[in-house]
Amino acid sequence: MRKIIISIVVVLLATFFYAYGKIDYDGIMNRWSGASLAELKADGNACLERGAIDSALVLYTMVTSRYDPDMDRDEQKLCAQAFNNAAYVYTFHLGNYSDAYVNLLKALHIAEDIGLDDILPCIYLNIGNVYTIYYDNDTAIKYYKKAFYSGIEAKDWEILLTTFTNLIGTAVQEGYINDVKNEVYTFKRTRIPQMPMLAYSRSMGAAAEAILEGRGNEAVAYARKAVTQVDTNMKPERFRLFTEMLVAVIYENMQRYDEALAAALDVERKAMKETADIQEQARFLISELYAKTGEADSSLYWRKRQMQLRDSLFRNQQYNRIRDLNVTYEMQNADAKLQRSESKRRTVMVALAITTVATVVILALALAVIRRNRRLDRRNHDLYRRNSEIMLMNEAERKMRAEYGRRIAECEREIERLSVKDAPQAERRPQADGMDDAAKQSLLEKISTVMDDVGEISKNEFSVDRLSKLVGSNSHYVSQVINETYGKNFSSVLGEARVRQACKRLGDTAAYGNLTIEAIAGELGFKSRSNFVTVFKKVTGLTPSEYKKISKENISRQADK
Repeated sequence: MRKIIISIVVVLLATFFYAYGKIDYDGIMNRWSGASLAELKADGNACLERGAIDSALVLYTMVTSRYDPDMDRDEQKLCAQAFNNAAYVYTFHLGNYSDAYVNLLKALHIAEDIGLDDILPCIYLNIGNVYTIYYDNDTAIKYYKKAFYSGIEAKDWEILLTTFTNLIGTAVQEGYINDVKNEVYTFKRTRIPQMPMLAYSRSMGAAAEAILEGRGNEAVAYARKAVTQVDTNMKPERFRLFTEMLVAVIYENMQRYDEALAAALDVERKAMKETADIQEQARFLISELYAKTGEADSSLYWRKRQMQLRDSLFRNQQYNRIRDLNVTYEMQNADAKLQRSESKRRTVMVALAITTVATVVILALALAVIRRNRRLDRRNHDLYRRNSEIMLMNEAERKMRAEYGRRIAECEREIERLSVKDAPQAERRPQADGMDDAAKQSLLEKISTVMDDVGEISKNEFSVDRLSKLVGSNSHYVSQVINETYGKNFSSVLGEARVRQACKRLGDTAAYGNLTIEAIAGELGFKSRSNFVTVFKKVTGLTPSEYKKISKENISRQADK
């Protein structure tokens, strides 16, 4: 409670001095209040070109804040362009992809609503880029295709070249090259005037065509040629590394793993801070290649390095999201000689009044939150204890079930032997479902053994068909035994098995304390953090964060005893 009161006092004083020092903001904004949308957007573009990122974003926001669906077409177009430009700043300078996506959707709505076909290709391209950042490459390819065809229609050759390169790169890396076959041949037939990056894009198209036609060596040669044809001033090294990664992927698809590994290691070594995302992709590919060549230790080593880098990238994104936007020195000092005294007094009084009311509200809310958190904490500890007991019971039950199953099977075999001996004329009939109890018990034991194999169930491709193959049965019988035994379908049983392994890792800080929740989810085969959290809470009643926190508290208490 003392910390809360101190925090409120700090907020009170900070608000006072913030209001006192920000009096001139209205004066600064007045400089631009009379400017037209075109002037604001042009000044925003100028700020962006000279590196004044914050000023550019402020100016673009001033344009977008004036958007009105009833304004004329030209003004709506300026707003759509400002939304798109703001999204570019959020994506490539601030790493704030959620705000970037919101701005892109607004730009897309305006452009599609009034038919701004000339700016649609750029918007589609930027949306695709955001989806690749979140590893949703299926959706990214859909938007890249929209950008591709609308770029041809609008004759926006610069956007077309960038889109085609991104489309080919994403398709090759994800193994979707057949899905972009039409775009490869359409690009080959399209007449494009001579311009920077045209030769590079043509070589990339030739590499894609060679892959489609099964000419792997030629695909590698064209990709290596493209590396030498990068002729842009906008992050050329990124294009080169991106293309060299494709060479490694092509070698992998040809099952030439040694050459693929050499290429991927070269990319990983060359990648710098500015291309950390490509370095993360290279480490992932290196881990996969070592796994395919049977070098498990090396595969695990590179997978850990990839996870660590991925965690670092996500932390940087979160940091950029909470960055404060500062108005540049030029705008802060534009009207420094304005009369401040009366304005300052009014602002301070208003700020104090608002802060006083806010303080009372915050205190009341703080007390309510404290009581609520205490109740939640007790509930969460009860759930944690219950889950720990359930895990121990499940383990004991699994061992007991296996032992009973063995004994029952022996008894049934003995009964069957005696029955045949005493009544040779009796014919043994199978059950209606095609499996007798002994067969079901044997199959259940095999299923339980596989579901306890964390290395197997953590694979993304693990399915009921894979399980059936491992236990030597078919998916119908496997699903039948699972449903009858657990009263659940295969997906639910798999989710619970993965969650049990996640609980062990979240509670083992000595072995897994350096991994984030995202990393643990990825290692156990969950598609995303949100999917992991949903399944984990459904099984345990707690979120992974809550479970991890309580586990640490219990370990600390035991260490103190």
